[in-house]
Amino acid sequence: MRNDLTIFCLLLFSAFLMNSVLTNYQASDAIISHEIQTTLQTAIAYVNHGPITIASDSDFSSQGWPGSGTKGDPYRIENLNITGTGDCINIQDTRAYFIIQNCLLNSMDKSSSSGIYMDNATNSRIYSNIFTQNYRGLYVLHSPNMTIEGNVFYDNVYGIFFTQESYCNITDNSFGAHDEAPIRIGFSNDLQVAENTIEPGSKYGIYAIFSSNTIIESNIITEATDYGMSLQYLYYSEIRNNTIIGLNRADGIKIFSSSFNSISDNNLTYCGFDIYASDTGDWAHTFQNNLVNGKKLGYFFNASGLTIDASEYGQLLIGNSSELIIFNAEIENLSIGVRVQFSTRITLSNIFVNNCRNAIEVEYANLTVIDNSRFYSSADDSNLFIENSSNLTISNSEVRGSYYAAWLRSSENITLLNNTFSETTGVGIQGDALQDIQVLNNTITDSDYALWLLGGNITISFNKIISNNVGARITGSGFGEFTNNLLSANQEYGLYLYGVTNSSILNNTIQLTEGIGIYSAGSSGNNSIWGNAILSNVINAVDNSSDNMWDNAIDTGNEWDDYNGTGYYQISGTARAVDHYPIKGLDIRPPTLWHSYNPAIGYKSTGNTLKWYAYDKFPSHYELYIDGLLKESGSWNGSDIIVSIDNLNLGQHQLTMVVFDTSNNNASDDAIVDVYQVDYDAPTLNHPPDIEYYYGETGHNITWSPTDEHNISINVFKDSELIYSDHGANVSVIIDVDGLPLGTHNYTIVVQDYYDNAAKDTVFVTVLEYSNDTTTSTSTQTSTSTTIPSNGSGNLSLPDPAIMAIILLIGMVSVIVLLVSRRHR
Repeated sequence: MRNDLTIFCLLLFSAFLMNSVLTNYQASDAIISHEIQTTLQTAIAYVNHGPITIASDSDFSSQGWPGSGTKGDPYRIENLNITGTGDCINIQDTRAYFIIQNCLLNSMDKSSSSGIYMDNATNSRIYSNIFTQNYRGLYVLHSPNMTIEGNVFYDNVYGIFFTQESYCNITDNSFGAHDEAPIRIGFSNDLQVAENTIEPGSKYGIYAIFSSNTIIESNIITEATDYGMSLQYLYYSEIRNNTIIGLNRADGIKIFSSSFNSISDNNLTYCGFDIYASDTGDWAHTFQNNLVNGKKLGYFFNASGLTIDASEYGQLLIGNSSELIIFNAEIENLSIGVRVQFSTRITLSNIFVNNCRNAIEVEYANLTVIDNSRFYSSADDSNLFIENSSNLTISNSEVRGSYYAAWLRSSENITLLNNTFSETTGVGIQGDALQDIQVLNNTITDSDYALWLLGGNITISFNKIISNNVGARITGSGFGEFTNNLLSANQEYGLYLYGVTNSSILNNTIQLTEGIGIYSAGSSGNNSIWGNAILSNVINAVDNSSDNMWDNAIDTGNEWDDYNGTGYYQISGTARAVDHYPIKGLDIRPPTLWHSYNPAIGYKSTGNTLKWYAYDKFPSHYELYIDGLLKESGSWNGSDIIVSIDNLNLGQHQLTMVVFDTSNNNASDDAIVDVYQVDYDAPTLNHPPDIEYYYGETGHNITWSPTDEHNISINVFKDSELIYSDHGANVSVIIDVDGLPLGTHNYTIVVQDYYDNAAKDTVFVTVLEYSNDTTTSTSTQTSTSTTIPSNGSGNLSLPDPAIMAIILLIGMVSVIVLLVSRRHR
């Protein structure tokens, strides 16, 4: 009986232990299991299914889709995962009512296939599906009476692509980024596109073309890269209550060649409206209560005789208007700040436009004045864009940034007067196909090209063109006049003539160009180039053209700083041109001078020098100042100057080099020389005696006591192996040499100070063997230890729980077998 009780207790304990182990094992796996279940539940919400093709109403029933095809009981295609190449669902030529809902549609083909393709299929509802990785998520042709609601579209080229549709609703769908447009509508009428959300990253938000009687309302479009909405050839439609947040000054709503639309109650931030019109009829829209960056949109169509304080407007659009005076506008962060089209006698004054792609665009306009305004932009477009316009004046304004400060195209009778153009990445004033242009008294700086003009009868006079890569590039036959300008400190070219003939380049100052002052290319010729001061350019002039006249053939040529004062002046280049009446001009270019680094040298060290890199066409002499006192001078032949800097006292010294050319132009450059104290003395180090002792003896050490006025580093080596390292001031070192094996051992200390002065000492330690027969008894104690496997954290690592359970199960079976066998005995 007692044995039976014992066995029962063993069984009970074994069961408890196995349950505990398995419970712990299951608990540790619970997190993984939950994650897997969550993923599986998401996946198994759909039933995997191959592509579906419906070619007639009868196919719905023959293929077993539930429903009867009526409005109250439509056929249902639902809860499917259709993933594969080709169209996922293709439905054509049906009139039955049907719904496609809760499906995942992925054609895995962004080059041509669709999630759903519908052609001539009416009476449908597309609800709560996911469309991804298709060329067109939903492609619909000739299929009226359709509702598209509550779907998710992402990572398609187009989300919804409509062609020749009518009476359809696109409502409450969500769109992620698309390569082109989440919603594209073409050749369609009587549509409603409402309450959709379009996330950042698509090229267009909503793209509508050749459509009418369409309502686009209450959509939210965020950060489309080109246009929030692109509306082309759209008529009699309503665009209302939409929210559009722009990106990189993209257009919020761009209207191309459209008319008779109502645009109302839209809110645009960091983007604006734009109208691209081919005639005045394209401006015939109704705009009401629209906001641009929190201000009202200023839309003026068919307006006349108004004086407008524009401080309340966030953008100005002016079409087919006349006799308007507009002032005090502050506009920023848009695609276009101000657009003027098909208008006459428009005056814009005190206009500030900041950070727009184009500050002002003027097209097909006459008698426009832009005065006393500021235009700042960092965009790679143009601040001022003028095209197909005439009799326009831009005056007393500052234009900064952008790729073109001002871009003039196919226009005539344009005057740019008293303006400042600066900091453009491209061209300050770009002109193409111009006629009768005057550029007068402007300042143009810090551009790649200050001026690049092509046209006829152009006058460029009294301008300051300073510190650009190219000062002025002039192109065109019968260009006109380039007179009384200052071109200074430009890089590649001061004045570049290409294809310029029969023009006058007179009385300009062209100086300090790092490349060529005046360059006349081979296609130019027969120009009058005289009365100019061409001074201190690296190369003053190159003429590769023909028949240019570098003097007036009577008594006046040009000033040249490198003219030697006698005879003619030969112009470089293949034309072999000559100035017959040159004048000795002043050399106004200072020498080039710099030093490469500020040296630090040891006190009383020798052989130290400092080099100045120096250059000038006409070198004269130099002067060296040390701490403000003239210490050395001498002649200078234009080459680099090297001076000794030995014998300077401790501390810092300012050395100033001044170089002069023959016109007394000078340049100066300061260098700092740091003279520091140098310690040439090695640390002092004692020499302890060599040591001998018998094996097993104790109480032996080596004591070193190095000293130095600076901190020292200490390294001790035993038989070439580093055994000790330290750093500090006057650190004593004690090395225990007990317990060494028999033989001679080498202990070496190396002491080094801040200035790399070093001292070294070596002590030999010899360990001897006793000569008498001495027996040493060593007590040996044997111990037994068990190594327990560790799980890496110092804790006991149990076997795999499954294996543990099997072992316990075997133990239980064994006990049961034992119990049964005893009862049978």
